[in-house]
Amino acid sequence: MGDEKNIRMVFSSEPDILFEKKTGDTWHIVATIEIKSGTDPAGALERLGALQKSFANTPARSKNFAVLGVITPKMVKRLNEMHVEKYFSLWEVMAEDKWNGFVKEIFHHTLRLIR
Repeated sequence: MGDEKNIRMVFSSEPDILFEKKTGDTWHIVATIEIKSGTDPAGALERLGALQKSFANTPARSKNFAVLGVITPKMVKRLNEMHVEKYFSLWEVMAEDKWNGFVKEIFHHTLRLIR
């Protein structure tokens, strides 16, 4: 523990949420979360393209996460080819038991802010 003051959470448009860690006087992106809440399967690949564009703007060492309103088999294939650490269904993370797993993944495993 002790790094809490060196991590900040920033809300933006691309990516939707980013976490930065301070090293010296410089902030570096360490993790991002992109949220695509659309549920129409017909637009899923379009949202995936926007997700890919957003993640292309993050450093290679950044851990990128996605929260998606719909996940099609074709998306799963493409997500596995992209620089996505892990993806989550929006509907699953809204359920309390899955929400806790999502928070643990981000704040414990990735950022190491909670035990």
